[in-house]
Order: sequence, then structure tokens, then C-alpha cells
Amino acid sequence: MKPFFSYQILIIGILLFLSNFARAENWPGWRGPRGDGTSIEQDVPTNWDPVGALWKTELPGKGHASPIVWDDRVFTVTGMTDTKQRILLCLDRNSGNILWQQAVVMGPLEKLHKENSHASGTPATGGRRVYVTFRVGDDIVVAAHNFNDGQQFWLVRPGTHVGEWGFSNTPVLYKDKVIIDGDSKGDSFLIALSRTDGRTLWRKNRTNKGISYSAPFIRELDGRTQLIQCGDRCVAGFDPDTGEQ
Repeated sequence: MKPFFSYQILIIGILLFLSNFARAENWPGWRGPRGDGTSIEQDVPTNWDPVGALWKTELPGKGHASPIVWDDRVFTVTGMTDTKQRILLCLDRNSGNILWQQAVVMGPLEKLHKENSHASGTPATGGRRVYVTFRVGDDIVVAAHNFNDGQQFWLVRPGTHVGEWGFSNTPVLYKDKVIIDGDSKGDSFLIALSRTDGRTLWRKNRTNKGISYSAPFIRELDGRTQLIQCGDRCVAGFDPDTGEQ
């Protein structure tokens, strides 16, 4: 077991220990419900003492994605270098037991920075489906799985990702859409897929061809809803309904 991943597992246990006392708000994706790392929880400990963990569960493979929490379920992803599988896991929030694990995709392993992994994109959920992103070879893969049993509903490859440091782009949910940042050294783009079937709802080609590892986030600014994206040499705002910049 790699030290980094053991540490990730330990953090899950501590967070769930806290939420048993006061029902915490759901943490449905990267950096929480508002996409900015803020929480309404009170009395959060500042010391990560392993003695205070409610449970610790060893997971297969290696993954640097953050866990997400919805009600009594915890989801995370892992990559298996031996089988070349990328796996979505669901754990019981109260016990740490693995409820199910589902292979999302199998294929060529992308080139990585030594501190990256083949499962670094944090999943996202709205409580009915779980959405995940991976890079397989040079392809970006986006998939939707059943919240309860892990059954795969759809899988699409909306574009490619070119770069030697690996992939960590994470899905952002908005209304009926799954929004993905596809910035890379190749054909950069921003895309919205249907949460129902994965079809493209809008696609915005990006002029700069440079890697971005920043997840988009959504805010109300100047009386309108905007999708803010930090990219290579630019920060841009988009209409999340249409993709208009």
C-alpha cells in the first residue's frame, strides 16, 4: 500500500466520524457543494489524529481523487496498473465496508508525473448517478454509473488529452449537464454532456492549447449564472446553459 493512498483512506474515516454526530451536508464533488472548499460544519478538528478515526478501509490500487459523500454513501476511484482498469468504489459511510466496486474502463495507461495517479479525477453525484472521468491512452473518458449498484449507464470519449503529466480533470454537475474541462496541449475544449445519456449538449473549442488542471466552478455574477474556467493564459466566463463565452 502506497503511503499517500493510506493517508487518503485515513482521512475518510475521520470525516465520517465527525458527520455521525451532526448530519453533515453532502459533499457531492470536487471541493464540496459550492466548488470552493467551504463547509457549513462547525467544530472541525485541526489535528488529524488516527486514534479518532471511526474506521479505516484498505482499497485496491492507487488513486489521488478526493472521496465524495452523499447521505450514507462514500464514493472514490482507483487505478489498477496490473489490469489497466479504472474502478469506481462505493463504501458505507458508517462502517467503511465496500458496498460495491465497478470497473469503469480498461485500456492503455497514460504517461504520468511521478506524484500523479491513473485515477485522480474526483467523481461527482447528484444522488442518483455517479459521474467519473479518466484518461485512457490519450482519450478522455466520461461515464455515468448507478448510485445504488454501480451499473454503468453510459460511457463516452468526447476528446483527447495531450500532456505528459497525466490527467485529473473532474466533472462538474449543472442542471441536466455534466461539464468537463478538456484543456490540454492538443485540441482544447469545454463540453457539456447530458447527464441522462452522455450526448453532447454544447461544446466550446478553446483557442489556447495548454494544459489546465483547474475544475470549472459556477457562480452568480452580475445578475447571471456563469461558469468560470481558469485555463492556459486566460480566465473566462461562460453561460453554462449554452456554452456562450
